[in-house]
Amino acid sequence: MWRALLQTFLAFLPALLFHVPARVQADPAVAGCIPGRAAWISGITLGASPEEVESKLGPPASRQIRQGEDDGGFYDEIMLAYPRIKVFVVRDVVDRVTTTHPESCTAGGICPGISREEVRESLAKVSAVPVASAPSTIVICPENGFLSDYYLLVHYTATGKVAQIELALDRP
Repeated sequence: MWRALLQTFLAFLPALLFHVPARVQADPAVAGCIPGRAAWISGITLGASPEEVESKLGPPASRQIRQGEDDGGFYDEIMLAYPRIKVFVVRDVVDRVTTTHPESCTAGGICPGISREEVRESLAKVSAVPVASAPSTIVICPENGFLSDYYLLVHYTATGKVAQIELALDRP
């Protein structure tokens, strides 16, 4: 019972806070999340393999490897640097995608350089519920009833323009 109560609480938390990542239940009408089909940058999605990335973008300009640790133990994080985006691979899947390039956008039309109002308008086109603001953290709708750990992070400048967009997996 406590699990159901916790899941209900977490489902409403992003709607209340929006700037704090939180795991939510798979109900777009409740969570205010965006569908996964709108959650890619330059055609690259979270969970893709390095081979899929290279088949879409070609070989990276550079590769860097660093070590990290999470609840699953130690891992290598491989950064594949392309002229417009950076792709981070952990445990053989895309874990994060970032860009500051104005031509590297999400499927929903969120790009570096656009205004908060344009972000809100883009979200309104793909969200299952009305969008009243342009949050910094946007939950990507989970599939098959599982809890979502995927986020679209929008980093704004002091003037309210998008400086960077980032798809990220919230690892423990």
